Amino acid sequence: MSYLKAAAGKMARKIEWHAAQKPIVINKRLVFERPLNGKIQLLDCQVPVQFRALSAEDQVSCVSKEYIDDIIDLIKHKNILVKGFVHEKDVCQLEVTCREEEIVALIPPFCSANRAAFIYNCYTHPDYRGYNLYPAALSWLLSCIRVQGFKRAFLRTHPRNTSSIKGAVKAGFNLRGAIYHCSFFGFNPRPVTVKRRN
Repeated sequence: MSYLKAAAGKMARKIEWHAAQKPIVINKRLVFERPLNGKIQLLDCQVPVQFRALSAEDQVSCVSKEYIDDIIDLIKHKNILVKGFVHEKDVCQLEVTCREEEIVALIPPFCSANRAAFIYNCYTHPDYRGYNLYPAALSWLLSCIRVQGFKRAFLRTHPRNTSSIKGAVKAGFNLRGAIYHCSFFGFNPRPVTVKRRN
């Protein structure tokens, strides 16, 4: 009986949280694409950085305990975690998925072809921003996935994230379009409106 009470309490809190949300929220995300044909130029950055695609064991060992479940989930879904190190200090990170069903869920109208990669959760440590790390990490990652036979790469970003947009353009990405997500009282359905650029 106590289990049912706890479940009912949890459901009541969830309903209360959703009721407190704005009725309708529309979020826009820009989608960038980079074809992977031809040679990919590796970009330099102003700090001595070493990029590594981490193995499953490395991912678990280098992550703090609070994020361990996220890393185990990454490994389970066979996503790749790339980190940049300056003097063995973790300064930037990118995650990439090559699973078609996951990419189609994230940017549905842009994924007509297979052999695509989607780059997400890009992060640069605040002390190392402005050193060209993000475009350098992107170019390194693109050269790696191109060798594995991938034909194109996607990423998406918020329109106000100008540093991310500049870094993506520096790494050869072109704006492909925008996806609009609508949430109704905190519930997030799939994208409802899409604008494409050819």
